Amino acid sequence: MKIYQPTNLPTEKTTVLCIAAHQDDVEMLASFAIGDCYDSDSEFFSGVVMTDGANSPRTGDFADFSPQQMIEAREKEQMKAADIGKYCAAFMCGYTSDEIKQNSENAINDIADIIQQTKPHTIVIHNLADKHQTHVATAICSIEAIRRSTYKPENLYLAEVWRSLDWLCDEDKVVKANSRPDITLQQLCCFESQVAGGKRYDKACLGRQLANATFYQSHSVDNFEYCNYLIDGNDLLHTDITPEDFIKEKLDNFYKSVLKNIKTPKDFY
Repeated sequence: MKIYQPTNLPTEKTTVLCIAAHQDDVEMLASFAIGDCYDSDSEFFSGVVMTDGANSPRTGDFADFSPQQMIEAREKEQMKAADIGKYCAAFMCGYTSDEIKQNSENAINDIADIIQQTKPHTIVIHNLADKHQTHVATAICSIEAIRRSTYKPENLYLAEVWRSLDWLCDEDKVVKANSRPDITLQQLCCFESQVAGGKRYDKACLGRQLANATFYQSHSVDNFEYCNYLIDGNDLLHTDITPEDFIKEKLDNFYKSVLKNIKTPKDFY
C-alpha cells in the first residue's frame, strides 16, 4: 500500500473517508465531501483506491501502455487529483480487480486498518446497485471491514458512479449538494488516461449532478445547482441486515411506488 499525503497532515486528521474501487471513483463518489472539506478548518478528506489500475481502458497516447506503465500513470493521476482536492491522504492499495471480486481477506483487513487509523465520522462507499462488479465487490469488502472494526463511523453513505440513484424513492434518498463543482471538474480532468481516451467522466459526472438537482423536486425551485444522491447505509452498521436484503428493501420500495402511480382503466371512471 502507498500513502500519499499532499497536505502533510497526519492521516488521523481525516474526518471523511471515501473507499473506492478505481482511480477517479473517489472524485465522483464523494465530490460533495471533497467540496465541504476543501475550505474547512475542521473537516479533512481522505480517499482509498483499492485496485492498481492495470486493467484500465487505454487508447490514444496510452494505447500501447503495458500493465505496469498503466499502474504508474493511474497512480500519478490519482496523486494529482489528491493535490487539487487538498486531501489529507490518498491510500493506494494496489490490488487486482480479481482479488477485490473474490473478497480478499487482505483487502478487507487493509480497509479495516485504514478505518481504525483515520477514525472518520463519515465513510462513503459504492452503492450496492452499481452495475460494475468491482465497485459492488469493493462495497462488500468495505461493509465487512467496517463491521469487523472496533471503530464505527457516525455515517455511512452509498453513492453513485456506474448507475445513477435517481430511481430511489425520495424517502430513501440522501441529497448532498456539491459546493465546489469547479474542484470536481479540475480533479476529473487529471485522469487523462481515461478522459483523453473518450471516457468523458468530467462532463458526465457534473451532468448527472446537474440533472439530480434539477429533477429532484417537480413542484419547487432548485435549492442547489449540483448534487449527489446517496443511500443512508447506517442500517448496515447497526443491524445484522445482509447487503442483499438492504438493497432489496430499496428496490422493493421503488417497485411499489411505480405500481402505485399506474392507474388501471377503471380508476379513471
